Amino acid sequence: VRLDSKGINIKCGAGAGVRSIFNGEVSKIFTVMGVKGVMIRHGQYISVYCNLSSVNVHVGQSVSTGQSIGAVDGNGVLQFQLHKGFTKLNPEAWLR
Repeated sequence: VRLDSKGINIKCGAGAGVRSIFNGEVSKIFTVMGVKGVMIRHGQYISVYCNLSSVNVHVGQSVSTGQSIGAVDGNGVLQFQLHKGFTKLNPEAWLR
């Protein structure tokens, strides 16, 4: 079995708030196998937040740095990804 992790997992409490890493625009809200996610475009960069139980933004909405976008699901693990175009980046430097 080979797993292809496209980001990092951040352990936090179930229901913890999730915030945008930088100013941007919500480009997609998706659900995969019952798990919600949000994609935010920051110019050439796209941040992806997965394993959300709730989302409180909508597609096309402008968000600011630190703005709440949702809450982590019951597993208490946020899956966070950062891309520049089609290139996966290490997102740790973008975290506070």
